[in-house]
Amino acid sequence: MMALLIAGPSCAEVRLAGSSWIVDAPTKIADALGFFNQGLGTDDPDRVTVFYTDSGRTSLDALRRGETTFALAAPSPVAADVLRRADLAESGDDIVVLASVGLSNQSHDIVASRRRGIAGPADLAGRRIAVVEGSSAHYTWEAFTAAHGIATGSVELEDIPPRHQAAALAAGEVDAVVSWEPYLARMVAALGDDAVRFSTRQVHTANWLLLTTRRVADERPDWVDRVLLGYLQAIAFREADPMAADRLHADVAGLDDETLAELKANVVWRVDLGWSVLANLEGQLAWSGREAGLRELPPPARYLDARGLFRVAPERVVVPRLLLEPTAAAGEAVRP
Repeated sequence: MMALLIAGPSCAEVRLAGSSWIVDAPTKIADALGFFNQGLGTDDPDRVTVFYTDSGRTSLDALRRGETTFALAAPSPVAADVLRRADLAESGDDIVVLASVGLSNQSHDIVASRRRGIAGPADLAGRRIAVVEGSSAHYTWEAFTAAHGIATGSVELEDIPPRHQAAALAAGEVDAVVSWEPYLARMVAALGDDAVRFSTRQVHTANWLLLTTRRVADERPDWVDRVLLGYLQAIAFREADPMAADRLHADVAGLDDETLAELKANVVWRVDLGWSVLANLEGQLAWSGREAGLRELPPPARYLDARGLFRVAPERVVVPRLLLEPTAAAGEAVRP
């Protein structure tokens, strides 16, 4: 299963990098049911090929390297990428957000071992913590430390990919892990009664964002529209037959029914471009800007491209049209 999740893309021209994260269920459903490729022959060069990585940061890196056409990621790595390339904001290589396809406030937590003397949040001070730096988990950790009065300078962060975090924790290389599902559930199961888990649902809610480059959004609206329609169909399928959707998701993600039921409890799957996206991206830009020592930040609306949603589902765009004028002016007129 893990080999599937970290495998690279095939030779198809149109590629989409999904993730093992629980909120990425619509990608798995749309791919399995062929929603991204309806009406296309098996040899059509415009077919979308989906592959999976172990984090949104990895998927975004693949998009940056030109190894994929579309990617999914939480706002944290998107904000970090935006700030690294702020001077190229009008470039065709600029990353743009096409939509949010999910929202969760319970998918990022902290897991530690009681045998290492960790029983409460205060015990994490002075410890070695595994986290994917620049990811939504990293942002969640910073918010958690602020909420619990943990001095960040006393903590040593280790940048460890999710697939290696459980081994690092078991070997004592780190004292705790900040990660997301399904990796957290597997770590808790492996530790058994020794596991202690700290919730972060009060400090962070993450959107799951569909991304491409501005050049693709400008030059291939047909690809954008087909992918967006695939997500709309996948979520409609979930709503119409949740049991079938769960079985399909569980099979692709390698999860048992009980674990999936627990993990999906606080996930909202919906395609839209709204206030949660704007506010989340703004907050992440502010955090990444502070980390980088920046005083001026680009406006987050610059990186929202609503043209695709205006074409296929205009009711799903729920931020003022005025904020989206720069992207509207770059292509065909949007609907009022």
